[in-house]
Amino acid sequence: MIKFQKLNGVFGFLGVIVLWSLLSYPSLLDPIFLPTPTKVFNAAVHLFRYENFLFDVGITTWRVMVGFALAALLAVPCGVAMATWKRFDYLFRPVAGFTRYLPVSAFIPLMILWLGIGFSQKVGIIFIGIFFHLAILCADDCLRVPREIIDSARVLGVDNIRLARKVIFPYSLPALFDDMRLMLGAAWTYLLLAELVAANSGIGNMMIQSQRFLKTDRVIAGILVVGVIGLLSDISFRYFGKLMMPWAKIENE
Repeated sequence: MIKFQKLNGVFGFLGVIVLWSLLSYPSLLDPIFLPTPTKVFNAAVHLFRYENFLFDVGITTWRVMVGFALAALLAVPCGVAMATWKRFDYLFRPVAGFTRYLPVSAFIPLMILWLGIGFSQKVGIIFIGIFFHLAILCADDCLRVPREIIDSARVLGVDNIRLARKVIFPYSLPALFDDMRLMLGAAWTYLLLAELVAANSGIGNMMIQSQRFLKTDRVIAGILVVGVIGLLSDISFRYFGKLMMPWAKIENE
């Protein structure tokens, strides 16, 4: 059944390519709006061979990894703490709940003013976009630990710190891991938004420069490269999760 589902996924991609080909090769749409798959492929090859696009891919990936890692390293403990200490939950949850509904794009002018348009600004945008969402998700998953387990730990004299470290966090780890995997996809969205607005390197910078000169094939090539990297990172994340937690069922396998 799993193999059949994966095969359906391949057919889905093929269907998109076929539809794209039917619209572009007969020139039903202006090539400025929808270039052919061949033209997009050639543009991607040209970018990698002659325009050092691999550097842009590398710097974008590095920005995502650093921003996501910083957000996750703080959000996961905050989520566990919110589920363990009610006072901290009452203090932090309203702030997180308010901030996570603010559009990340609204923070870009402030980040440019505070941090410029370099590496720190991109990491800051990812952090703001990920941290509050992930903290709430982690807290809600930690609150799903069965009450019987927590009560048993309390009876055995476990204090709050050991309860968080030895009971709540290990029990919730598979769910927390899945929360991080889902938010990793959002990190790419936030970074590209920041790169499209203000950047001097990266995939988003290449795309906005290409758009200014109506090089749609290069824009689509950049989008596809991001999709491929995102898919590979998701597969790698799930594989790493299986190695770390062979007993757990990782969602969306």
